[in-house]
Amino acid sequence: MMARILLAVSVLVVDFLVFFVPLSGLFLAYVIIFNPPWFRNSLNRMS
Repeated sequence: MMARILLAVSVLVVDFLVFFVPLSGLFLAYVIIFNPPWFRNSLNRMS
């Protein structure tokens, strides 16, 4: 019984570590580093 609980907890921990990717942070880093033209154009259209 204890082995099954540990296995379930380890699967959950691995799931959170693998699939918890901060997509908004990655997108912001991409915009800051590469400064894509489509993002600049959308900002220029806003103002």
